[in-house]
Amino acid sequence: MRAFVTAPSDSHHGIAYVQEVNTTSHQGDAALEEPLQTHLNVIQWHDAYDAVLLSAITFIGNLGDKRAIHPLIEAWRKRTERQLEAIQRVVEKLHIKDRSDRNDALFVEQAIDQIIDDINTALESLGIERARLLHINREAVKKGSSKAIALLVKYEDTDAIPLLLALLKKGDNKVRKYNDALGKLVAKKDDIFKANIKALEGWNAKAALEILGTFGDRRAIGSIRRLLDMSAPVRTEAQAVLKQLGASWYDQRSDAERLGLWLGALIMCRVLWRGCRMLWHPLRRSMPPHRG
Repeated sequence: MRAFVTAPSDSHHGIAYVQEVNTTSHQGDAALEEPLQTHLNVIQWHDAYDAVLLSAITFIGNLGDKRAIHPLIEAWRKRTERQLEAIQRVVEKLHIKDRSDRNDALFVEQAIDQIIDDINTALESLGIERARLLHINREAVKKGSSKAIALLVKYEDTDAIPLLLALLKKGDNKVRKYNDALGKLVAKKDDIFKANIKALEGWNAKAALEILGTFGDRRAIGSIRRLLDMSAPVRTEAQAVLKQLGASWYDQRSDAERLGLWLGALIMCRVLWRGCRMLWHPLRRSMPPHRG
């Protein structure tokens, strides 16, 4: 009997390979070894998302042998790591000065999500255990995957709620997706609300603002008001949500505006005081002397 096992390759590719465990092997397994290795090689090193890559994944998925699960996962993992390292090298080589968390997140998401749906389909066809499949996709979500979120919802993975809440607090490009997933997984509304408050500190504050506006919870007013000192369009969005939440006229003013109002009031009081003093002295002299 033979089994599919991954081990470091002696070749410069370092690809997972299929190793013979027992000398008494079936001819069917032996016949599959070479094509399996070939398709694993395609998955790890073929960058284009085309018929060649999809055919390789489909071939392994159709084997119907759980022993192919680990080699497939390893090939996909190494492919993803290689692509992420390549992205990092390009960014460093170009000395990009205007890098943003937004662009970095999108690059990472594209690398991880490129074939994740196809890999999940193949793993399900191979009969992977539910717990293992969920673990793989939780790790993908943690690294920046967007598509893996849908699978966690599909399998009603309520154990993923703490992870999704923690990621939501970062306020990245998947704020809406996290909120949608948490709603479908029936997470506590107060926990979702607090996570969105924290997300206001992230670069995708606009999405968190829109969601907080739909909550109708006035507890968000204080946190949202801090965004009024930021530049448009976040400032404009914050003003709209504050109005939507029924904030007072004063609560719709930024710290700078409030300071201006207080300074204006202070100056006005000083002017009135000086004016009163100027009027008081002539008025006092014109008054008849007091006789006791």
